[in-house]
Amino acid sequence: MNDFLIIFAKEPKNGKVKTRLHDYLSENLCVDLYKAFLKDTLDFTDKIACEHKIIAYDSNGRSPEYLKNIAPRYTFYKQKHGSLGGRMHNAFRFAKDAGASKVIIFGSDSPT
Repeated sequence: MNDFLIIFAKEPKNGKVKTRLHDYLSENLCVDLYKAFLKDTLDFTDKIACEHKIIAYDSNGRSPEYLKNIAPRYTFYKQKHGSLGGRMHNAFRFAKDAGASKVIIFGSDSPT
């Protein structure tokens, strides 16, 4: 079996994550909250048996240093631009082209 688990994640930067909460939380607190969500997501997905674990990342044109630091055991795939549906389609296509027989995409914005 050639299973793929793809986690959609953003490089946590001020003004780029949890932006809908900016009326209630500072940008720094939004980044801290998102980092906690990332940690919870990785803690959960680390327990899943799967041949290929991928971080499909958006890093606003920069290297995803934070993500690489907290998830060194994952393979990294840069998300293509477009709508969420389009980015997910491209991630599924990436996995299929790599020989996936099963694929699941897991978001990191709300780990519960």
